Amino acid sequence: LEEVWTSDQFDDIHLVLDTDFFSKGEVILREGMKGDIFYIIKSGTVDIFKKSHGKDPLCTLYCSDYFGETSLLSEEMRTATCVASSDVECLFLVRCDFLSLFGG
Repeated sequence: LEEVWTSDQFDDIHLVLDTDFFSKGEVILREGMKGDIFYIIKSGTVDIFKKSHGKDPLCTLYCSDYFGETSLLSEEMRTATCVASSDVECLFLVRCDFLSLFGG
């Protein structure tokens, strides 16, 4: 993300980040649902699934990985389902807070 935003913008994001916790097996976001939250994994692991690819996860995300970034810039529906594959702590940013900081 630091490649996309300036250092000052990246620092400003910390002003509006909040924390959420998810238990192993909990769905964090679901494919096809409206998205307006971006997540950064602080601890734990998250499996990514797509209906078109069956029951096996496409990949697993780890600490410092992120997902849901498209929802900051558009109102597109979620393109994948993200499930906590362990207990997970995430930082999150809501679209309206992002827009208030960076315009849009």
